[in-house]
Amino acid sequence: MDTLIFPGIVVAGNSPQQRRDAWSKMTEEAQTKAVKTFLLANQVVLGRHGETIAEQAGLSLKELIQTPFALRGVLLGLQKGVRCVDLETRSRYKKENLQQIRLEDPLVVYDPNELPEDTSRQFIFRAQGFFWRKSASIWDTYFSIRIANLVPETFRHVNYMWYSHWISNKNLYLEEETSAAVSRINRGINYFSKTIIERKEEFAQGFCHRTWETLPILAYLADNYDQLHSDNFEKIVTSLLEANEDYYDDIQAFLKRSEDFLDLLLFGEISWDNQKSDAQVRTRFLWDVVQRAAFYEEDTFKKLWPRLEELITNDFTLNTISLMDPVYMDESIRELQEDPENFYRDPYALPIDDLLDEMFHLIGRSKAWKNGDSERFAQDLEQLNEAIREILPATAKYMAKANHDLALLLSTSDKFRLHFTLLKRVTLILDRLPNPEREIAKKLAKYESDLQEEIEWDDSEEYEYEVEHEIKSLHERLLSE
Repeated sequence: MDTLIFPGIVVAGNSPQQRRDAWSKMTEEAQTKAVKTFLLANQVVLGRHGETIAEQAGLSLKELIQTPFALRGVLLGLQKGVRCVDLETRSRYKKENLQQIRLEDPLVVYDPNELPEDTSRQFIFRAQGFFWRKSASIWDTYFSIRIANLVPETFRHVNYMWYSHWISNKNLYLEEETSAAVSRINRGINYFSKTIIERKEEFAQGFCHRTWETLPILAYLADNYDQLHSDNFEKIVTSLLEANEDYYDDIQAFLKRSEDFLDLLLFGEISWDNQKSDAQVRTRFLWDVVQRAAFYEEDTFKKLWPRLEELITNDFTLNTISLMDPVYMDESIRELQEDPENFYRDPYALPIDDLLDEMFHLIGRSKAWKNGDSERFAQDLEQLNEAIREILPATAKYMAKANHDLALLLSTSDKFRLHFTLLKRVTLILDRLPNPEREIAKKLAKYESDLQEEIEWDDSEEYEYEVEHEIKSLHERLLSE
């Protein structure tokens, strides 16, 4: 697939500030025309490649195209190799109350209990990068998070209340939606322009007013400041990441990055090269696994780091590793999948994948390979099975006795990333089972689900009573074993 080009809203100006000012000075008619042109141009590109982009991002097409700016946020993440990993199969991962605040994370952690907009915001956070300096004070780190929130909060303003039919060339509401979009874009730009001035003044004064952000940021820093400024994290940042690309070590540079990034999100031309993005994905997973080993598995990290240092010579950084020929890498991955014992490991073949093998072994994660898919990163299915056993203990036992792995069935189904509760998603996949297990499992799951909701059974009809009595007996028997 050739490089895809997604045009932004065309506005005059030679800098982010000039383009924001130019937009604000345009008449409503001119703004409406510019947004309509923007929507129609993106329809053409997305109409041909939407499914491919959604698959690469790990999202449904509906979630990808929820709004044009959600799409652009995801694309900016994809440019950097950002992908989704599932919270429910995320081995040994500590989730904060506000996942987005973990600015140092390289990947998007997909949580079905959050809104689709929150997933898009995570892509924006990851693509934007983060501030880090070993000697940074708590104040600098606190202030940098306030800066990091600027673009995602602006996105929330411009992203509000779209509907995915904006992408249809038969959209009967295009005129109406375009007019509403102009209002939202104005609101977002006004918010950003006002807030970034406040941030610059606060930084100059060394003082921040308390806002809705204050308590979550302070709670995060209380738990993570020492970790982010540890020797282990310093090794990762200085050896694997690139300054002014993956992270910024100067507050003023990070403020400029915020302005440039919003400019790109709204007005810039976003290009996406599928092949290049694929190559960068492996670098992000390497960063992710090493970083979590450093944070949560210090003994593992100590074993791992000497091997990683062997790969890093001179400028052989994360981004350099990502430029390895993706076709050759995919062929080698297939060889590894087909014959892992005899895979030829020369010093130039797949150092990342070779290293990932050792990391997965050290961290103790189980592997779930997808047939015909070059995606080879492990899932922790036991973690998901534990969660299922908590909500449907008898159903899980029944399925295990019938040699069906509920976690595997769910994680490989199209229901896994629906924004439903885990209970709802598990019940949806039971239709994939053969009979007689399907009917029994569905009735057992419904019985357990209703018990949790404290619904009283109606035994007035003899037939219903006989069926539910059988299920109730099976439920009690399974739990007593």
